[in-house]
Parts: sequence; structure tokens; C-alpha cells
Amino acid sequence: MAFDDGTPLDAAKLQALETELFNLRSSIPKVGSSTTINLENKTIVQTQILGGVSGVVYLSRGTEVSFSIPFKADSNPISVVLTPVKTSGDFKKGDVSYYISSVSNTGATAKAFLSSTSTASTVGVKFYYMVICA
Repeated sequence: MAFDDGTPLDAAKLQALETELFNLRSSIPKVGSSTTINLENKTIVQTQILGGVSGVVYLSRGTEVSFSIPFKADSNPISVVLTPVKTSGDFKKGDVSYYISSVSNTGATAKAFLSSTSTASTVGVKFYYMVICA
């Protein structure tokens, strides 16, 4: 749909433009509070997405460390994703292992481990996290 300079505006083109804008707006994911709406036995759920970064977790070779990820969700999380970021120490791919050990709507507990075969004796790692709630 093109608008040419000097050509009068056409109502049909403006209506088509407005329709495309509404379609674009409806396709953008909503981020914020979780909402459930029931329309004649059809349920619509708006997902809540939270994210952030943990404090630095210091790991020693061969030792598992527990750390918490505090957040406040409106409903129970269905997924928690962690991404480690090195802050100190020199370690190689595969030296750091981690997993989520428990989750609630007030936070998650995770555990991280520095391999006993790592060349680094201690490392610092931050974890970026994304929490998806339904």
C-alpha cells in the first residue's frame, strides 16, 4: 500500500492502514501482569514474563553451591531459564554445571558446580534468568 506525494488521501487506503496497525499491535507479545479472561467458555491467558540477573556466585573446584533467585510472580512459573556469565576466573566450556532445584512464585533455588577437572580453582559466575508464568 503506497501513498504518493500530491495524491489525495483515499478512505479505503486509510482504513487498510488502520487494519494493518491493529493486526501488528495484536501480534506483539504482552509483558506484564498475568491476566485470564473467560469469554463464553473460551479462555485467554496472558503470560507474565520476568527477568533479571543474580548476584555473583563464587564456585570452588569440585564443590556444589546453592543460590537463590528472588522474584515475585502473579502465578506459578512454568519455566525458569538460566544463562551463566563469567565474572572472574578462567574456565572452559563445560566446566560449570547448573540446575534449578526448586521453584515457587516468590523465587527459585538453583545449584551450580565447578568441575573437579577444571584448570581454575575458583570462579565467579552471574546467572541471567528468565521466568515464564502462565
